[in-house]
Amino acid sequence: MKKKSIFLALILMILFLLSGTVNAQTEYTLEDYHYTNPVYKDIEINQHSEAIQPYSLNTADEVYMSDVQKIAEKFRQELVERDSVIDVYYYSSDSITQNFFDALANQLFQNAISHTGVGNEGDYLKWHYQGWTAEASYTFDANGGYDLHITYYMSYLSDAGQEEQVTEKVDDLLQSFNLSGKTDYEKVKAIYDYICDNITYDYRTLDDDTYTLKYTAYAALINKTAVCQGYASLFYRMVLDAGVDARVISGDAGGPHAWNIVSIDGKYYNLDSTWDAGNDSYAYFLKNMADFSDHVRDEEYTDASFEEAYPISEESYYESDDIEQFGDYEYVINNDQIMITRYTGDDQNVVIPAEIDNKPVAVIGPFAFDSTQTLEILEIPEGVETVEVGAFWDCTNLRKVYFPHSVTSIENYAFYNAVNLVDIYYAGTQEEWEQIPKDGAFDDLTPIYHFNYDNERKGQWIQSGSRWWYQYTDGSYPASERIQIDGTWYGFDHSGWMETGWASHENTWYYFSAGGAMCIGWVFDGNTWYYMDENGKMIVGWQQVNGVWYYFGESGAMRTGWVLDDSKWYYMNENGVMQTGWQQVNDIWYYFGEGGSMVTGWQEIGNTWYYFDSNGQMASDAWIGNWYVDGSGAWVSSR
Repeated sequence: MKKKSIFLALILMILFLLSGTVNAQTEYTLEDYHYTNPVYKDIEINQHSEAIQPYSLNTADEVYMSDVQKIAEKFRQELVERDSVIDVYYYSSDSITQNFFDALANQLFQNAISHTGVGNEGDYLKWHYQGWTAEASYTFDANGGYDLHITYYMSYLSDAGQEEQVTEKVDDLLQSFNLSGKTDYEKVKAIYDYICDNITYDYRTLDDDTYTLKYTAYAALINKTAVCQGYASLFYRMVLDAGVDARVISGDAGGPHAWNIVSIDGKYYNLDSTWDAGNDSYAYFLKNMADFSDHVRDEEYTDASFEEAYPISEESYYESDDIEQFGDYEYVINNDQIMITRYTGDDQNVVIPAEIDNKPVAVIGPFAFDSTQTLEILEIPEGVETVEVGAFWDCTNLRKVYFPHSVTSIENYAFYNAVNLVDIYYAGTQEEWEQIPKDGAFDDLTPIYHFNYDNERKGQWIQSGSRWWYQYTDGSYPASERIQIDGTWYGFDHSGWMETGWASHENTWYYFSAGGAMCIGWVFDGNTWYYMDENGKMIVGWQQVNGVWYYFGESGAMRTGWVLDDSKWYYMNENGVMQTGWQQVNDIWYYFGEGGSMVTGWQEIGNTWYYFDSNGQMASDAWIGNWYVDGSGAWVSSR
């Protein structure tokens, strides 16, 4: 009986071993998985077929690894080489299912095309393949795991030979740019200039979905014509090869679109070489989000992790070291001309200055007046040549715009959503107006056009009794507004009478002389001094004039004596000048810091300690706790 049991056990063991051996040799297949690049989901691509031949089929030793990242590194290099057939070998301790395979195939591929900081990897790969098909088989191994063999059949937009040409051309160009020792900005500018100056948009093949080369850096660099993907991919490739980080961004800009972000001095900026190509000035170069608001990112570029990894600068980048300020205008100087970069005021009636810093205002920059909801009437001065993209974006209350004869270009979306723009006045003729490039500047708007407006707005002064009013040649007259007549500003009340003295416009006080001219600078009225800024606005609060600080109360009156502001005390002399340092007031000594505020408590002044009580009065000939100060207020001894 015992011998029989042992015999049966041996038979069962042999059968088990045979079974295991059979399973280890059996290969199981999975259903093919197809993946189309979402970037090109709307175009027809060539999926895997028997006709596909590899450039260099890497047979590799069948080394099965569970490290996804290591597999992805090898996978990436084969993508860079544009292999059509790529084999990967994955070991899994978990059961292999169809869902497991589909997810793994996707994960391995996405890891392979992730951003690495290398020019021909990352986003460059992401935007240069069409799609792929993966087929897989697996076997059991001796340890109870699974050896999964995946074969990817790739379809690309550019082949290996074309990419070799791109690499050679990029290397030659970067060398010719002489970028060694240059700043990130200088590198980016040189590359951006080259792309914008040498590449044109491929309108010819725009509607031809079978011609996919237009999407590539090869088309942009070698053929000198491409669509937005080609522009963005080439910029990405070149700046990364130059040692500057960048990404390709996709989204909506009036339609599906691609652009870039780039890193300069640790901050990222938006740029769009497609839209700047061929232009005399760049409206989409190194912009913050506010100045780039006509570009809306796809969802994958708006999540918190992406924004944390690639934080966009709060300010747009300009060539000048600092953005300068003139009244309500921020500006930069380019080629000895002024470009208005930002309007910070809230006037209803705005006349842009013709000169700033003795230099002509030539450009109204991108999104300079973006969302200025108070703006109703706008006059652009003679000398302005260009109104950049989105300059008056979302100025929903703007009703009238006066254009000078000098304007030569009004860029796309310049008056986007200016839904109440009714009247456009142009100093030249209708024929001249029609010659000005302005495609998309007034989309969806139907304003009334008035030509030769200089003549229309001229008029004459008319006296009625002791009062004056101004009549235009068409019989109308200004009312409830300030206007410039022969270079001088005048104000008119709601009935059209010329104003003198104090008058309020747009919730701001102005002062007009007896002759009606608007006053700028110091005004003396009612035994009180007031100060009007360069736009004629009455100043309230602190104002520095010729390097000296003054304080003006809520009524605008210049203050003298003691002033309390933000819980701090200041002292203004009889001329209104803010005092600093030692000051004797009513035979009492006080000390005011560099910012003008009165000090209290112990203070070290000139290597000597003094004590000032809660009212700021200097103590003298007194004990302050355990410390004694003499008649001059200086601490001299301790208990």
